[in-house]
Amino acid sequence: MSDYIFDEFMDAVHIKDCNFSERSIVEIEFVDCTFTSCDFTGADLSGSSFDNCVFEQCNLSLTRMVGSKLRGVQFKECKIGGVHFNKIDRFVIDFGFETCQMRNCIFAELNLMKCSFEGSVLVECDFYTTDLRQANFQGTDLNQSIFESCNLEKANFMDAINYTIDPTRNKVKKAVFSLPDVVGLLKGFEIVMK
Repeated sequence: MSDYIFDEFMDAVHIKDCNFSERSIVEIEFVDCTFTSCDFTGADLSGSSFDNCVFEQCNLSLTRMVGSKLRGVQFKECKIGGVHFNKIDRFVIDFGFETCQMRNCIFAELNLMKCSFEGSVLVECDFYTTDLRQANFQGTDLNQSIFESCNLEKANFMDAINYTIDPTRNKVKKAVFSLPDVVGLLKGFEIVMK
């Protein structure tokens, strides 16, 4: 059951400037909702379903999403920290990020084929055995993010920066990289570049 405080928003299509931090918003279905400038810090969204929803300029730091359904969800200019996306419902996964600030998020073992992270900052995020075929990392800062045993075939890393990807430990066939940051593919080889 969710906190009574959220019941008043059940039929809202646009929810703006609300503070839901530390609230329990579990097992609620949201369809075609837009959340703008809302604070979900530490909120529990477990088991809730988000279909064709948009989060704009929201804070989702330390939000719990165990078993949450994310279908057709867009995160735009959001702050997202410490979220374990690997615990969401995996039956249908369809979400993307645009110019978000993300830190310590876990995407391990998910099928994120064609997922977009365009223009975002992903610091110390974990992509372990993640299917990222045709994913879009264009213009993304991937500082200290980990790619291990990932499928990155045909992924777009144009203008991405600060990535370290070992091509012997990840599939990178036909992935697109740009100079000068393509040297991030060589860091694991301890090659001296002058």
